[in-house]
Amino acid sequence: MSNDLQLLTEAIERYRKTTHPRWAQLAEWASNRLETATPRHVIGSSGKAVDTRGWFELEAKNDVLDVPRLLAAFVKGVKSAIGAERVTLLGKRKDPRVVSGLLRVLENPPWRAGTALPFFKACLEVLVASKDVRAKMGLESLSTRYKAIIDTSIGEVIAGHCARAAQKLADVEVPKLSSADEARLTELERLFETEKRATEQTASEAKRAKQSDDELLSAVYASPDDDGPRLVFADLLSERADERGEFISLQVHRAAGRGTLEMLLREQQLLADSKRRAKWELPLSGAATCIPRRGFPADVSLSVTNLKRVVGLPAWATVESMGLPNGASGKMLRALVDHEVMRRIRSVTNLSTDNRALLGDEPRPWKAVSFHYLHGEPFRTDVPERFPALEVMHLMTGGPIELEALAKFTGLVELRLAVNEQLTEFDWLTGLQKLERLDLQSQLRDGILPSVLARLPRLKRVGFGWAPTAERIAGVSVDTLGLGNSSAVQVAAVSRVLGQVRELELRTSFAAAIVTACLATWTASSLQRVRLSRSLFLERTGDRWSAHADFSRLEFDAVLALGAVPGIDTLSFAPFHVSPLSVPLAPPDDEQLAKLKSAWGTRFEVLTANPRVLATSLERSRLR
Repeated sequence: MSNDLQLLTEAIERYRKTTHPRWAQLAEWASNRLETATPRHVIGSSGKAVDTRGWFELEAKNDVLDVPRLLAAFVKGVKSAIGAERVTLLGKRKDPRVVSGLLRVLENPPWRAGTALPFFKACLEVLVASKDVRAKMGLESLSTRYKAIIDTSIGEVIAGHCARAAQKLADVEVPKLSSADEARLTELERLFETEKRATEQTASEAKRAKQSDDELLSAVYASPDDDGPRLVFADLLSERADERGEFISLQVHRAAGRGTLEMLLREQQLLADSKRRAKWELPLSGAATCIPRRGFPADVSLSVTNLKRVVGLPAWATVESMGLPNGASGKMLRALVDHEVMRRIRSVTNLSTDNRALLGDEPRPWKAVSFHYLHGEPFRTDVPERFPALEVMHLMTGGPIELEALAKFTGLVELRLAVNEQLTEFDWLTGLQKLERLDLQSQLRDGILPSVLARLPRLKRVGFGWAPTAERIAGVSVDTLGLGNSSAVQVAAVSRVLGQVRELELRTSFAAAIVTACLATWTASSLQRVRLSRSLFLERTGDRWSAHADFSRLEFDAVLALGAVPGIDTLSFAPFHVSPLSVPLAPPDDEQLAKLKSAWGTRFEVLTANPRVLATSLERSRLR
């Protein structure tokens, strides 16, 4: 033991003079041997005053053998402010084990809330002050993946701090060893042959794994539409027992139509761990919220935090839809969208007034966009020139619209228009002969719309954001008609004048009253389905109706009330999923089941799985 202690002391002293990683490694090996031979119990791992005082008293003794247990006391039971004080004290030791120890703490931090930021900053200050190349490399790595360690906005903030700390160490390199140091290290390292071989093997395996991963990821990015490279990468990960391989395979098979409900439920289980999900979606998850498709990020919503770190990354090759961040500079925003790796982007949201101005007048090749115009800001005729390839447009504006500008978007398949003013002219719509979906989030001043809609041969869905009067949409014939929040009287009036409509979509808080007033009319019409809300709909077989609900506490009272409406034969209750990739919410409890039985008798069943979620998971929204 005395020999190892002498080696540890020598290694620490030489490290202080050279900051060379080989001296640091030697100190770690000697320290580990000493700790294994004579373990020392941890002091200061609780929030008790006596425990806290014990840690500081132990640190004051300045015993090199105590450093491992001093570092081991950074645990959740201790207040983060106390942790910051401890970090500062340990940093004064200039001990190589403090650098490696703090990097390990940052890999698995005991505190994850914003109140712990002083602790993280204290760690970074010590690491920067060390001028150790290990600190530089560790911080560079952490800066690209901290969102996978703390999967909240705090993770994004700390990633930025790590990036700035690494930048302060940008000029730090592995120092040159003197001939005397080289000779002495070579001599001492022979005493740790077992540890050296294990360290070199671990490093070699990690390097080979990274090289293999990089090669396979490059193949995925080179052919993002091809499932083959994705499945090859998935196989490699599965061989390592990495669950991401299973996840990629599941998503690829589901997207190809080979999925099952059981496979989707497994996807949901794998994604339920938000830290693991953020890790799989790196590096983009460091500055974005991602939705994966075929195993890789496909839809991302960017944050301005750490935006610089994701600009131009090869990982963008799999992304199809992007939500622009707020608060980015024009230079940064243009660098993001103009980079060649963004060529696969087809859909862009948050084209706000500020973001449009920052992007300039250069034409964009995007197929789907979401505009937001401020009050008084006009939608002018030059917009089509800047977005010549649009097929999907969502426009929210508080200003005037030059309708001839809308008429120029002849390639539109989907249009959602939300304006403050009443719409009075619709002839411009007849130029949009490819239009399949139309949503008008505005009031109509007159009833000329039906005759215009009849001249759109591909139109399948028309939706309104308010309750239109019957005379203004009388005779409309489409596959799906969507109405805004409407009363029972309004829905009944519209239902009596419908043309050939297969599905009616409502957003109502008065489901039972509406169904009572309208069910007979619906039975005599062409309607096959009535969606009362996001998670509640009626479906028709012949002249009989059944109710289907995804269990949601917000809809529970409406479902109970429907039990008293004549003409609804059955109710099926299925688990509710916030999104197809999220695990289902809790099913009805015993009290709720008793209420259902009281309202529906034997006419209801509670399903253990949602039969609709698989089909929903295959739907690809043009704009999120």
